[in-house]
Amino acid sequence: MHPVPSQEFWKHLDTLPILPPQYKKLIGRPSMKRDKRNDAPKDKSDPHRTKRRIATIVCKYCLQVGHNKRSYKKRKEAMGEGSAAPQVPASDEDEDMLVEMYYEETLEAAEAEAATTEVGNGSTAAQTSQVSSLLDSFP
Repeated sequence: MHPVPSQEFWKHLDTLPILPPQYKKLIGRPSMKRDKRNDAPKDKSDPHRTKRRIATIVCKYCLQVGHNKRSYKKRKEAMGEGSAAPQVPASDEDEDMLVEMYYEETLEAAEAEAATTEVGNGSTAAQTSQVSSLLDSFP
């Protein structure tokens, strides 16, 4: 095999010409073949449209620019790291009211228990002493 200077010197054959392969339709959405220079953003000088202007963020607590009240650090530190509010200890009046309420509930339960044991088995001195010890346990 030797190089040939131009197409004039090629051998002519009486066969079918060689054709390019057939086009196969590809799967999926076809890609866009476009000149992207034409799609460049253009300066719009429409007088009826306003530009988007983002307002500066100002904190409602300290009135400083750069953060809002949601991300205000000093308030978070004052409230503590947890999101739950600190619990206030109950006052003496509340405690007295709770003790009295539980006392009444246990008194009713003890009386009901005593009534059921009297009906079923008959009253005994041991059962009465149990009821009285329950009642004495509360102030």
